[in-house]
Amino acid sequence: MKVCLLKRKEFPSWLAVLSEEQAEVLNVQGSETGHILLGEASIFFSYDNEAETGFIFVLEELQAHQIQIRGDIKYYRQLIENIKER
Repeated sequence: MKVCLLKRKEFPSWLAVLSEEQAEVLNVQGSETGHILLGEASIFFSYDNEAETGFIFVLEELQAHQIQIRGDIKYYRQLIENIKER
């Protein structure tokens, strides 16, 4: 398992553009952003400390999932850990 904390500009170009668009639409400000590779799946995540809202995107070969969580960052981080374990 590979875990990377990345800035949006460090994503592949197509994903950086999509990420910027989503951040604007979802009104995500200064945030903790990261990427985890789990076999064939990629998990991209971002947490907005000011709004106490996190977004998790799970990308697989044939499907994509978007999860939004509101509340303390510890619950957001725990959800990421739960996803990694599955």
